Amino acid sequence: MANIKVIGVGHAGRNTVDYLENNKVDGVEFACLTDMAQVASAREYMGDGTAGVILVAGLDGTTGSQGTPAIAKLCQDGGVPFAAIVFMPFAYEKARQEAALLSLQALRQHTNHIVVLSNDKLREQFGSLPFEEAFRKGDEVVAEVVGNIVRNGYDAIVDYI
Repeated sequence: MANIKVIGVGHAGRNTVDYLENNKVDGVEFACLTDMAQVASAREYMGDGTAGVILVAGLDGTTGSQGTPAIAKLCQDGGVPFAAIVFMPFAYEKARQEAALLSLQALRQHTNHIVVLSNDKLREQFGSLPFEEAFRKGDEVVAEVVGNIVRNGYDAIVDYI
């Protein structure tokens, strides 16, 4: 089986990776890089023989926003196939939204394999659920995307939410 690594970048990425590990998403290995010092050594987390990388992050202006494009560039420069699955902040979080859009623009310089999950759309679709349960629905979507990539390759990414 291919050695595909799911790397959670920042705290939102770590939370999603925790969900994926607890729900036995098969066919991947997991790593979490929750600060920029860890992101700086991302190459070590990928290791030799990595067949692909799936980055998972929240783009809120902190580690996920800064680290995800940096790791994407490492993958691109190293010829490692990869995709990014990112959560966008709520529209009312103006400063975070602006930072997220800049990060998304930087990320798009390195790949067109990006799934963008909107917190606003999650709230719209699952607003009747408690806050944490609504975010778990986002994690379920990530699990579906990861499984789809493992089974069908990176070009199988479609819009999810």
